[in-house]
Amino acid sequence: VKEQLTALAASSQSLAVETAQFRSVLKSNQARGRWGEETLRRVVEAAGMSAHCDFTEQKSGDEADKRPDLIVRLPGDRFIIVDAKVPELDFLSALEVADPTKRAESLAAHAGKLKATIKALADRDYPSQFPNALDYVVLFLPAESLFSAALEGDHDLIIWAANKRIMLATPASLIALLRSVSVSWQQHAQTENAQKIAEAANELFSR
Repeated sequence: VKEQLTALAASSQSLAVETAQFRSVLKSNQARGRWGEETLRRVVEAAGMSAHCDFTEQKSGDEADKRPDLIVRLPGDRFIIVDAKVPELDFLSALEVADPTKRAESLAAHAGKLKATIKALADRDYPSQFPNALDYVVLFLPAESLFSAALEGDHDLIIWAANKRIMLATPASLIALLRSVSVSWQQHAQTENAQKIAEAANELFSR
């Protein structure tokens, strides 16, 4: 038992060190951006979407920061625009404080930073750049905790974002959205097949 407790203590200490390193890395805007983009890529793969069929991921370049991270193609040449955003994670340290007042202030500050991110994304007006896009943009948060903490800090955040035509999504909700898109593509393919069968039947009948 003593050996197991020693091993458990060592594992806990190692986990704490790794968590601290993870937080220090994510203090960089570039590192947070890569984390968001990589999580977005894994979510799309988990939803069964293909880069060559159902969605087109934007290439990096000089204008990469002015383009959305993902364009999900819909039947009928329509698009859903998705942009991955990771706000600053300073609030994580404050959440460990037992003082409820400081915790509430930290959560409110986190919600405020996310609202600033939402406003900046809305100001880009992606739908005007893509005429066939839907009139809202999906803002993807790569962790459920980022979303829940923001809602705890501002209960009206979802409605506020919706008024700016921004829909907040986490990995779980984005997978659900993308699988719905996948089903629509399947139905679209079935409709096309049915039309081709009807055309072939008409041609056979006329012959």
